[in-house]
Amino acid sequence: MFSVALNGNLEGYFPGKKGIRQGDPLSPYLFVICMEVLSRLLNKAAQEGNLPYHPNCKKTSLTHLCFADDLLIFTDGSSRAVGELDSILKQFYLVTGLKVNYQKSEIFCCGMPNQVIRELTETYGFKVGTLPVRYLGVPLITGRLTNAALKPLISKITDRINSWSSKYLSFAGRLQLISSVLQGITNFWCSVFILPKRVITAVEAKCSAFLWKGKSIDARGAKVSWSAVCQPKMEGGLGIKPLLSWNNACILRFIWLLFSKAGSIWRKILKLRSLAKYLVKHIVGTGDSIYLWHDFWHPNGPLIEVYGQKIVYDAAIPSQAKLSQVIQGDFWKWPPARSPALLQIQIALCGVLYPNQSTADSVTWLASTSGSFKTGSTWNYLRDKGTKVQWFRLVWFSHSIPRHCFISWLAILNRLSTKARQKRWTPSIDDTCMLCKDASESRDHLFFSCPYSRQLWKQISLLLGVPSTCSWQDVLTWFCRKTKRTALYNTLLKLAWCASIYYIWTERNNRIHRQVFTSPSALVDKIQADVRDRVLGFAKEKTSPLSKEVATNWGLDVLCI
Repeated sequence: MFSVALNGNLEGYFPGKKGIRQGDPLSPYLFVICMEVLSRLLNKAAQEGNLPYHPNCKKTSLTHLCFADDLLIFTDGSSRAVGELDSILKQFYLVTGLKVNYQKSEIFCCGMPNQVIRELTETYGFKVGTLPVRYLGVPLITGRLTNAALKPLISKITDRINSWSSKYLSFAGRLQLISSVLQGITNFWCSVFILPKRVITAVEAKCSAFLWKGKSIDARGAKVSWSAVCQPKMEGGLGIKPLLSWNNACILRFIWLLFSKAGSIWRKILKLRSLAKYLVKHIVGTGDSIYLWHDFWHPNGPLIEVYGQKIVYDAAIPSQAKLSQVIQGDFWKWPPARSPALLQIQIALCGVLYPNQSTADSVTWLASTSGSFKTGSTWNYLRDKGTKVQWFRLVWFSHSIPRHCFISWLAILNRLSTKARQKRWTPSIDDTCMLCKDASESRDHLFFSCPYSRQLWKQISLLLGVPSTCSWQDVLTWFCRKTKRTALYNTLLKLAWCASIYYIWTERNNRIHRQVFTSPSALVDKIQADVRDRVLGFAKEKTSPLSKEVATNWGLDVLCI
């Protein structure tokens, strides 16, 4: 039964029609109400002397810590204390119906004889836990991260990779698992701890090995370096975030909280203050909460950092002075400029920045356009940026086929294991092209100069209604140009290009490893089928229409004008 408080008075009772489930807006309040009962039972027992305090909790009269239905209870570990605790939990069960789950509950003992611990576990059914305690998947520690504390992270990633290693996964499939699953695991740890470099190196080595080898060990022979893989797609990478810069971006959020939330408890996270120093800028209002010399409020930066300690003596204003000391009303009131530095400071403020007595001081985060902290924007600000590549939209686009895109990406970077590349490391290898048996199998030859590939591209070009060419660079340049065709037609072009690269490479591998040979016409049929199925999966009738000729060529008559 429920009662509603209206204007401070309880009005009636009504029955609940359905049980409260996790996620219901009412659930947190019910948790608080129920746990308040247990909290009062524990505090009352301690005040009456029936539940002895833990030695380190006696001064603060602390008996427990509670967050929703997660509970930590502290006692001195005596048989009397544990017996009283068991009695309180049973009383709580009789009142609320909430019973302790002994399978998920543990006791942690320190400085107690093994015989006493064994008696407690046998009498009350508790399990003995080990430190550090894990909460929400991460260890609760106050000191330096140890190898033991970080072992769950490495083990979890290794276990996930090993569970996938038995499955046949394409490069694109492995990339998707790294991006969605493995980075999801590391993101949680990155948002809580500053990970040691040895752990970052170990995790990235496992991810690299899985991407290229399909297992968690031995990343030797990677086609592309991990640093290149971790570049954004528009800069020629795969868009995987490097752990070091992502970890820094996540932890900088706590420094942002130091300024934006006065009650924040994260005041020991100072290792990244050199990074944050020029990212947190104070917006001048009254100047009461801004340090004149040390905070970043001036257009030139923190004044003591820019001009040195001497500026404090030149101005004859204390080092810890607030900005309000040089403000009068809505105007500046600086002492006479007795040095070029002081004159430069005052000139830089003219016509640019004025105080405002009707507005409180505030802060803005310069790494984000919104002025509030955003991890993604901060990471993008901190990372080492590469040169934007023109071809990234040719490979990475909406409605693409991932396995085709990955092979196309490797082909553009010239990292596919063609025989010409293999010959660099093994000079004795026969580098003759498997498709024509006539020339060295380089990337440019395999995909465009080879008679087999030329015949395939000629048929694909006719189907698309575009000119045919036999130069890798010419084709890449042509596809990267912005066409005036419809969005659907542009997507069709990209799908056909990536599919052609993929199937030429697949045909080459089938001839080497399976002795299976397919004609160019049969390969074109496979390309048509993949592209047609993909387009029909997302395109809608009468939207972004195709010409009748192109639509008929690809079996997309439903989309023609």
